[in-house]
Amino acid sequence: MPEPIQAPRITIRSAGIGDAAAITEAQVAAWQLAYRGIMPDRYLDDLSEEKAGATERRRLHIARPDDPRVFNLVAEYDGEVAGWLCAGPSRDDDRSATTGEIWAVYIHPDHWRSGVGSALMTVALQRLAEEGYTEAILWVFEENPGARRFYERFAWRPDGSSALFERGGGQAVEIRYHRLLP
Repeated sequence: MPEPIQAPRITIRSAGIGDAAAITEAQVAAWQLAYRGIMPDRYLDDLSEEKAGATERRRLHIARPDDPRVFNLVAEYDGEVAGWLCAGPSRDDDRSATTGEIWAVYIHPDHWRSGVGSALMTVALQRLAEEGYTEAILWVFEENPGARRFYERFAWRPDGSSALFERGGGQAVEIRYHRLLP
């Protein structure tokens, strides 16, 4: 009789300061792959050299977020951190106090299309709703069709707002997505 197939286990939990290096690794790897052609290659390549500083900033952010309503989640895939999501109140001036925001979500490319991103998004949307938010926003590069398709599967839709994102000598248009919370 063949061996039973075991599905990998995805666990979502609150991030701790000990997760900072793995979060940074996932974020840098995701940026370098997903944003190639959107942001300058040199800027993306230099992210690898800046990991130590980014990890320390991430530790501080997790230990003392800018706003106490901000939360950081990690997804573990078979016990290893594979993704990170940060959410809290909307930072946009034109939104109400009942608007939450997905501030960041990054999945290590080794775990794209594994269910990690879906699990993180599901838990984050539930948590935003539990904290009293009635709607949520997020920002995504206009030229990132993979991320846009992912968000649209979760009922996110462009709301007509856009902004120019500038880093490392490059520019990219971000568009704001919106959705109601359950």
